[in-house]
Amino acid sequence: MTFVFGGNGFFGYFFANTSLSAPHRDSPYHISEPGDTVTWWSTYSIDKCPENPKNIDREDVSRQLRERHGKWRDPVIQKIVNSVQVQTVYPAWMTPELPTWERDGVVLLGDAAHALPSTSGQGASQALEDVESFALFLSHYLRQAYRNHVPLNGAQVALGLAEIEKQTIKLAAKKHMDLRMPRVKQILERTRQMQSSKKQMNILKEFFMYLVLWIIGE
Repeated sequence: MTFVFGGNGFFGYFFANTSLSAPHRDSPYHISEPGDTVTWWSTYSIDKCPENPKNIDREDVSRQLRERHGKWRDPVIQKIVNSVQVQTVYPAWMTPELPTWERDGVVLLGDAAHALPSTSGQGASQALEDVESFALFLSHYLRQAYRNHVPLNGAQVALGLAEIEKQTIKLAAKKHMDLRMPRVKQILERTRQMQSSKKQMNILKEFFMYLVLWIIGE
């Protein structure tokens, strides 16, 4: 993937397929010659989100795309913006910060708990971390609860276990949130800083951004 930052937006692109003539094109262990299809996206800030992105003025979006990136030096970007036909635009949505991810035995994980901006590149990763974290806490505390549970008589057995499991889920969820919430918040704060690079910048901010990228590259 290639990521290009500029003073008035951000552009990314990558080869979407492998050459049909590549001998190992289906193998995950070989680097094959790329095909002839490119996936690309351009992200930028606007004052008002379109009410229905499917009903946008496509010609106007294409014009804005050329205005935004027309002077960028990357030859791939130049070829894309001068030949592309825009189909639609997609707003970038995220979940507002929630006070809790658990209520009455229902536990939210992944995007249901914290849909991060696409800029973070962490959506799937954080969902997988959530699953592992909660599964480990839940199995640990359930094991303890079952080990310490004293069997009751008749119908009390099922009722007793149900209450124990309910309280165990709440405990596992609390430990999970104590562990995961600070990490997700840290990623969100870092992403918000990254998103500022997609807004219109003055010349000083733009050169500062290039300096930071150069330092990171070095």
